[in-house]
Amino acid sequence: MRLGLVVGSIALTGWNNLVFHNVIEGNVDIPLWTPLVECLQRLGEQWFGEGLGTFLVNPVTYVLIRLVVLLAGVRLPTLGFRKGDRAGWALLVCCPLRGIWLVLTLTSRAKSGRSAAGRLSIQLHAECLA
Repeated sequence: MRLGLVVGSIALTGWNNLVFHNVIEGNVDIPLWTPLVECLQRLGEQWFGEGLGTFLVNPVTYVLIRLVVLLAGVRLPTLGFRKGDRAGWALLVCCPLRGIWLVLTLTSRAKSGRSAAGRLSIQLHAECLA
């Protein structure tokens, strides 16, 4: 069931991208999916600026929806969170950097514009790759 939902979201995302890049005509409204993408597009443009709605649409449609579907009903021990495993320590090292970047990106747009968020993004990526 979960795999089928993930495959469905992949197909819908593919369809959405074909329409976005004008490969096919996009006059078809897909129930639930089209309103979701349009809502995310408007919200992304409010957060990041005019024409930048894909900054929110892409992470949600490519990652978040599939992650939620795949992790729904999964128990923590099956993900490596049992006594003796070190998944928690690895997450403590990797996740805070991304979380800090996300919070600063969202808040810096409201305070000083996109350029500060862009500089911060480049600095964080350089630190992670070093």
